Amino acid sequence: MRIHESAFFITRIGKPGTEIRARADHVGEFILEEPLKAHGLGLVRADQDPGLEKITEKIVRNILDSKLVIVDATGGNSNV
Repeated sequence: MRIHESAFFITRIGKPGTEIRARADHVGEFILEEPLKAHGLGLVRADQDPGLEKITEKIVRNILDSKLVIVDATGGNSNV
């Protein structure tokens, strides 16, 4: 099993330009990235993963391969 030097961020993402997407981007950029970087970890989100597999496959792969998984269960998205 490969362990990435990353933290996988599971959150509601929303479409580009929506309030949901803006929140996900801000939480990642302004709350999570710096503390993670201080511990040698990069932040990964499924929609930013350039892999060719389907989104569900990206999520499962990142959960299994990441050193840390962070979940933001704020809001009403039952998928998260």
